[in-house]
Amino acid sequence: MKKVLVSVLSFAFIAATAGSALAAGNKAEGAKVYKQQCAACHGDTGKGDGPSAKSLKPAPTNLTDAKLMSSLSDADIAKVIKEGGAKVGKSPLMPALGATWSKQQMDDMVAHMRDLCKCQGKK
Repeated sequence: MKKVLVSVLSFAFIAATAGSALAAGNKAEGAKVYKQQCAACHGDTGKGDGPSAKSLKPAPTNLTDAKLMSSLSDADIAKVIKEGGAKVGKSPLMPALGATWSKQQMDDMVAHMRDLCKCQGKK
């Protein structure tokens, strides 16, 4: 009985940790999507200095601002991306991408944005 219990618990642990690893975003994949859909405004390095930024009022967020980005949870960032700026009290020029991005793409983008700011978000 003890061996069966240990086996079941081991399997549960492996399944739980594998699931969480799968849920984590891939920053390299996020970087690809970022370059295609975000860099024109936020800039290649995330400083809010993309080619379109000069004509935007308000200016795009500086995603490398560790103080700002650390104050946001991953869910906060995903919400801005999903719902767009106007729905969350940010720039109405930030489009809502929730209908076009998969959960994995969203996780990948959040991972890339965390890489840009070299920070972790609030829990």
